[in-house]
Amino acid sequence: MEEYAIRFRHTAGDFGPYNFPKACTVLQLKERVWQEWQNPSVQAKLRGSPPPPKSAQDLRVIFGGRMLENQKQVKELHQALGLGGAGAGAGGDPGG
Repeated sequence: MEEYAIRFRHTAGDFGPYNFPKACTVLQLKERVWQEWQNPSVQAKLRGSPPPPKSAQDLRVIFGGRMLENQKQVKELHQALGLGGAGAGAGGDPGG
């Protein structure tokens, strides 16, 4: 199964990189980040920043200057940005 290593940027630091199958949706990405955000070690790292959202659906993921739609698959976004077969990372950092 082919995967992307994706890192998520937060004002207090990065989450990841995490490996996701190319067929996963943006909502699945959000769910993983939201779960990690509940981890006490991550909460300690983010101390002083706003609290985590109430649910994964409340997260906003922006890639390539676009807010991503929950139902889109990662591979669709990657192709739309013209990145071919390379890995995807936050902020256009191929390979995560």
